[in-house]
Amino acid sequence: MKTFNIIIIFLLVLFVSCRKEFEKPRWDAGILAPLIKTKLGIGDIIKDSVIQKNPDNSLKIVNRELLYSMTLDSLLNLGKKNFPEYNTSKKLSELKLDSKTFSQKITLQQLADQPGNEELKKYVEQRNGPVPAISGINLPPIGLPTGLFFKEADIKEGKMEVTVNNGFPFTIDSVNFRLSNASGSNIYYNEVFKNLTGTPQNSATDLAGKKVEGDIMNAYVLNMATIAAGNIPYMDPNSIITVTIKISDVKVNSANAIFPAQNVIDDSSYVYLVSMGDAKLTEAKLRSGNVRVEVTSTAQDNIYFTYDIPGAIDRAGTRFRIEDVVPPNQSGKPFVKEYDLAGYVLNLRGMNSKGQIREGDTTYNAFFNKITGRIEYTGKLIYLSLNDSMSVKISMENMVPEYVRGYLGQYSVTKTGTAAIDLFKKVTGGELKFEEITNIGIKIENGIGVSGFVDVSSIKGNRPGVTSVEIKDISANISPAIETPLQSVTSTLSLGEKGKDLLNMMPYSIDYKVQAFANKDVDFAPNNLNQFAYYGSPLNIFLDMEVPLNLLANKLQLSDTIEFLTKEIETSVKSGYLNLIANNGFPISANLKLYFLDANKNLTDSLVSPETITPAPASAGKAIGKSQSIIRYNLSSENSIQNILHSKYMVFKAVFDTQPAGEFYKIYSDYELDVTVSGNVNVTIE
Repeated sequence: MKTFNIIIIFLLVLFVSCRKEFEKPRWDAGILAPLIKTKLGIGDIIKDSVIQKNPDNSLKIVNRELLYSMTLDSLLNLGKKNFPEYNTSKKLSELKLDSKTFSQKITLQQLADQPGNEELKKYVEQRNGPVPAISGINLPPIGLPTGLFFKEADIKEGKMEVTVNNGFPFTIDSVNFRLSNASGSNIYYNEVFKNLTGTPQNSATDLAGKKVEGDIMNAYVLNMATIAAGNIPYMDPNSIITVTIKISDVKVNSANAIFPAQNVIDDSSYVYLVSMGDAKLTEAKLRSGNVRVEVTSTAQDNIYFTYDIPGAIDRAGTRFRIEDVVPPNQSGKPFVKEYDLAGYVLNLRGMNSKGQIREGDTTYNAFFNKITGRIEYTGKLIYLSLNDSMSVKISMENMVPEYVRGYLGQYSVTKTGTAAIDLFKKVTGGELKFEEITNIGIKIENGIGVSGFVDVSSIKGNRPGVTSVEIKDISANISPAIETPLQSVTSTLSLGEKGKDLLNMMPYSIDYKVQAFANKDVDFAPNNLNQFAYYGSPLNIFLDMEVPLNLLANKLQLSDTIEFLTKEIETSVKSGYLNLIANNGFPISANLKLYFLDANKNLTDSLVSPETITPAPASAGKAIGKSQSIIRYNLSSENSIQNILHSKYMVFKAVFDTQPAGEFYKIYSDYELDVTVSGNVNVTIE
């Protein structure tokens, strides 16, 4: 109710005269307090936010109380718990070395000049003469700078191919080619070539299990023997024999080498969501979410890490792919980073690395992911081993879907609770009855794309001192929401005549027991994968009412407490009275009682009058004009007045009755009760 602070007495203390100390004049005076005016409407009896105007200016109550709300979270709590943590520790899958080719050209003069090859030297630059068979021709070791590419390598697999092209002017009967480490303790290649003419010959050897070490690999030409020849036109000292050594297809167990760019970890798998019940999701758009990556690498080089989810596509059509650098783990701390997934649509049909769903695939609740670890070419020698590993932990954090699609599963939830009803919160007694009810019932707004069933086992209205009204066992099938555009679909469960009883008891609260089912009796089938649920689009269950304000009031009691005075007034008030002048436009009589409380809300005094505010005259069920009533509240004693002046709170209680008794009246928007309060008090001024 609009509060009217009934006593405003600040004028009582305005009259304090200037006086000398020895003068103490004293007199009595009658003072009229200022007037207070207010207007009261139906909104002071019934919460005005629920009142609407009809075309004829009559009023109605349109009210909605939420009993239960089922959100996407309660239907399908798709979050971090559904995304299993991915843990793997992968050793480097393979380590490749680049193919390397070393070529050495040896002239006839170089060969002839070596100690021990004097017989060959005799024939160098000979013209048109025979050359006998010569044996025991050797060349000191030729150092190949393999240290520019690797200093050591434990070879897992690979091959070495040696090609000899004889450009000398004679045929070589045989020659031994050998490759070893610098000390000669490890021989990597040792082959004898025979009958070398002008046509190149080659020979390959398997390097598996070989261990290469040092900065130099020595190549040896040993025990060359020539075949005797007839007249040779010219023994050209600049003629050459070419030895080409090619090391290829080398994979190592470990190496201190200059490694080419290559993938050293390549792992892919399907991630299956867990705790999904019988739901089979095909798609989820993420409102929020992060991929948290934790990587520990034992490699002594940067690992270029890639994590790819081909089935996660953002609004620009780009799939989720992160690329980052995992540095060498020298401090023992893992590389940790989070990447935003918000806005991505996650395909849950198991889309593969090519962004394809295999024909006939019945995968649901799963996505494909791929992890790659790569080293890049740096031109520097580093040590890597197949025992080096990369430990990866991937978790999905703060996962909240914007929507999900698929078959959402069979699901039921039972909700028991109490909803506060503040429609009649100021009514403390008596009766308020409504002649008719346009509508009162349970309204279900389904914003979820799943058909269902709602069973209201009980709905019971409660109000102190009044017998509860209970309505039992009402239920209805509900249709799914519409997606394009998203629209809720409404179903209504009527409360029938019992609903009128529920409203007329003016409940303070509603106890309810509701059970909601999703996909009741609907099993999974490929043709029902088009179900959906959106964030913020719930299934709501309301108590709805639309009631014309055609009412009957019988001893209807309203009560309200307001702050009265913020500071005490010190004055000597002897007696007086208050006048309440009411111009009533309602066809309802009223009686007002005023109670005053101290700071602890203890009763200190009251103003009560048996007189009532008379109702407005009515014709054909409608008030005509206003009736005026003047009610006097006597301020009976100085003690009573002081109690009132020292009060902190005031409680007013109003009792209303429609007149004549038992007759219903429509309430119109122009009905008002105008209240004016004036006071006349006698004070002693010193």
